Amino acid sequence: AGADDAADLSHVAVGQVYVYAMSGGMVSEWTVDAVGENEVTYTAVNKMDMGQGLQPLGEPNQQTWRYEVPQATSGEVSDAPEPKTRREAVTVGGVEFDCLVVESEAGGTASTSWGTMSPGSDHVPTFPGALKVISAGDTVMELTDIRQPE
Repeated sequence: AGADDAADLSHVAVGQVYVYAMSGGMVSEWTVDAVGENEVTYTAVNKMDMGQGLQPLGEPNQQTWRYEVPQATSGEVSDAPEPKTRREAVTVGGVEFDCLVVESEAGGTASTSWGTMSPGSDHVPTFPGALKVISAGDTVMELTDIRQPE
């Protein structure tokens, strides 16, 4: 297997809870249910405080994060401006992430996103994928904590 064939999921454990602060005061909690080769299954629960503390909005939703080795492309060239990229180490809940930070603009709206990458790779992401997203100066979502299993 080559370096781009597998995502590094060594930081992910069953029972961990990834806590995201979302725009509008919502909180999204992702509880890890299973960790497999190149995939993580988790249950997402969105919560909001409507005056009685954080309460779930809707039913829990099981989702799967999966890394698939990209297929070779035909080399089509886009006329979109190249986004600015840099690497940044970000630690959340005691876990250090190697992030690919992408600054771009579309339709006059500037955005910056921190994507979690497998350490040392320029191509292979890792769970949870997005660490933080800022659009038009507002934080849309940000991983604020990772609670370890009891």
